[in-house]
Amino acid sequence: MNSQVERTRKNWGWPPAKGVHAGEYNRIEVVADGARFHSYVNDKPLGYIDDNAIVLGRTGLSVQSFAVTGAIVDFDNFELGKKPGPV
Repeated sequence: MNSQVERTRKNWGWPPAKGVHAGEYNRIEVVADGARFHSYVNDKPLGYIDDNAIVLGRTGLSVQSFAVTGAIVDFDNFELGKKPGPV
């Protein structure tokens, strides 16, 4: 892993993203449960953050590669919807 990426990850408290398959398609999921946002990659939990400042707004996708050059990122099949509730 690039040392700048590792330093930034540690400074911001990001855990290593285990389960990411470099050079392959990965499934990323974010589930909002009230003010708690859970993140997953390839159906494996990465962690969560609590943020009650976001009440409503827009959604989008963004990528930061830090010092890594030549990164190619594709987004496909973006979906936005409500999580199914109990039956």
